Amino acid sequence: DQIKNSIGENTSLTELANLVNLSPAYLSELFKNCTGLPVRRYRLWHRLYSTVENIGLGKNLTEAAMDCGFNDSSHFIRTFRSMLGMTPTSIFTQATPLQFLTPTPLESNILNQEPPGELSYEYAHQPG
Repeated sequence: DQIKNSIGENTSLTELANLVNLSPAYLSELFKNCTGLPVRRYRLWHRLYSTVENIGLGKNLTEAAMDCGFNDSSHFIRTFRSMLGMTPTSIFTQATPLQFLTPTPLESNILNQEPPGELSYEYAHQPG
């Protein structure tokens, strides 16, 4: 929840580890084992998703990007293109909305040290 709820902040791995009473190294290893992604990459995916969602809800690109922790719209566009292989505007001109797959709440898996759950589907809707 901390990563999702503080999407615009740069909470350090040490701060996250302190929240769940684990060492940063162990949290990093456990997180990657549960999600398949390092904490930093997971945070970027959530920032991308949240920014696209905010654009879909009517915010302009710069405002949405900065609200979600990107330095500016150029940073968001570069990150988006490098991670998804397309520009943000291209997803809004497609006939079919882009689908983001996000794992079920990982925090409970990490805290309970259980294997990851099923994937749930979340969609970024086209504006209009």
